[in-house]
Amino acid sequence: MEGDARICTCGKEKTTVSWDVSYELEFHPAHFEVIEDRREVVACRPCGGEMERAPGSDRVIEGSYAGPGLLSQVMVSKYVDHNPLHRIKRIFERSGVDIPVSTLSGWVVEMARQLGPIAALIQAEVLASHLVQTDDTGIKVLMCGQSKGQNIHKGHMWIYIGDQRYACYEYTPTRENNGQANFLKSYEGWLQADAYAGYDICFDRDRGGKADEVGCWCHARRYFREIVDTDPRAAVAINAVSKLYDIEREATKAEMD
Repeated sequence: MEGDARICTCGKEKTTVSWDVSYELEFHPAHFEVIEDRREVVACRPCGGEMERAPGSDRVIEGSYAGPGLLSQVMVSKYVDHNPLHRIKRIFERSGVDIPVSTLSGWVVEMARQLGPIAALIQAEVLASHLVQTDDTGIKVLMCGQSKGQNIHKGHMWIYIGDQRYACYEYTPTRENNGQANFLKSYEGWLQADAYAGYDICFDRDRGGKADEVGCWCHARRYFREIVDTDPRAAVAINAVSKLYDIEREATKAEMD
């Protein structure tokens, strides 16, 4: 504080007694960097011998100019933030960098290939779990080369969660592809799923199934909830399920403590 504000009405200079602190949250947009890799080239001028070039730095994708940070940003933006590649391209353009969608697509394919061994290890952990929980979600899939109106079909993404620690996904073009049966054919343990008939083979010992069935109270409760307004007896089942949820919450809290 400067000037007259520091002078008291009595004529004496005021003394600082404390500080009133406030905060402002600011944002600095991400930026690109061009990292130059200088490789020495040597040759023997007297004899004209062959030139030799120093080895270059390792690249995540051989022959690509994409650094590990840029590749990570593309993958996180696409699969965590759910941005399509053409939107990622526009975001990068605002920073003055124009990367074709075809290039971004190539990076995604190669990164998926390189991450394959990690995905396989996670899948193995899921199948070794005491309890596997699974469900599927229908998704719209764009089909290239098809006319408008016929270029979208409904695919299915299956999720498998092992002991609430490991998660892996599998895509099938239709729900009847038996993807879940193929994935779980070697699983021996508790399998929690909805009442979809496609899971039955996983529990059927006569057809090679090895899993033990665990029902889902969330799915069962839904049907009682739908009829409780017309049939009050459904409230008995809903209250019973609520008590099970209470037990689950207490067990979760005890585990965290």
